[in-house]
Amino acid sequence: MTYIVLGQLFHACQHILEEIILKSADGQEPCYMLGWEGVFGLIITILVLLIAQFVVCAFREDQCVNGYMDEVH
Repeated sequence: MTYIVLGQLFHACQHILEEIILKSADGQEPCYMLGWEGVFGLIITILVLLIAQFVVCAFREDQCVNGYMDEVH
């Protein structure tokens, strides 16, 4: 339950911040800004996945396939 409330709070703060950025970015279209948000989200996701490829699994050995975090059952 706590994670749901924290997630909603984070999401609300994100929307407020987006509105502030859109108002301060004179002349930028909302779709243009949304496109850049998607590009940065993709870059961050790829970086996190690349890092996860090399993090050693901290769980029991029977839960890890090859010993790395991205392959946990």
